[in-house]
Amino acid sequence: MGANNRSPLPLVRYRLARAALDLQSFTVFELAAMAAVPVNTVYSFLSDLGPSVAQEPLSGGAPGRPRKIYTLKNEAVETLRAGNFEVARMLQEAGIEAFPGPARAEVQESRESQSGIRLASLRKLYVEELKDLYSAEKQLLQELPRMARKAQSKTLRNTLEHHVEVTRAQVERLDRIFESLGKNPRGKKSRGMKGLIEETREILPEKAEPEILDAILVSNAKKIKHYEIAGYDTVRTYAELLGESEHARLLERTLKEEESTDQRLVQFSKIDLPAKAFA
Repeated sequence: MGANNRSPLPLVRYRLARAALDLQSFTVFELAAMAAVPVNTVYSFLSDLGPSVAQEPLSGGAPGRPRKIYTLKNEAVETLRAGNFEVARMLQEAGIEAFPGPARAEVQESRESQSGIRLASLRKLYVEELKDLYSAEKQLLQELPRMARKAQSKTLRNTLEHHVEVTRAQVERLDRIFESLGKNPRGKKSRGMKGLIEETREILPEKAEPEILDAILVSNAKKIKHYEIAGYDTVRTYAELLGESEHARLLERTLKEEESTDQRLVQFSKIDLPAKAFA
């Protein structure tokens, strides 16, 4: 398993296992909300369990992005229970509150109560993810003009300059969403975007062959686009689960813009860049 797909830490894994045992059947987003962890952490957790978890397509997902429902098999239940017993004992001795969500008895009390708890947790996670994207877009608004100035190809420069205006419109959509939620979009720094921008600055030389400069810019611009695509795909799905149809529509529009820009960068790297490099 790669460095970016590491198994969850013991405390987080305990919370995931506890939530999975409570629910038995769940979607990735339900488990993430119940355990109060990021979606990517849930995928790593499920990957570790492998074939001991059954998967079925879930009808009603967004076109082209089908969701799945996961069900614990007996093997998974036994593995999670055995592994959690020792962790729970150590956490209790250390006085650590391991699981912020409802206990098993509370979950079994009523499905309606369980849904309400999950939706409240999901809404909190939704707002946090939106704040990360808001910070990411604000950082990108400052960095894109610099990247455009470094671009040697007119096609690449135009693409980056055009995306500055696109990004401004995306920030305005996020402002509308935060206004409807009654939340302040500020207060969180997107470390993911900060790292991508810092990496671009570190590896971009002051002087180099034009094709090399453009190749570096395209490579890092694609990484940035993939970060945004993953983020907007996630919050769009959260909005759908929460019944925020207008939010989902706005986020879907932004998602399509990001995917379109990514495709233009792919085309440039496959056609324009090689044509210039080997001319």
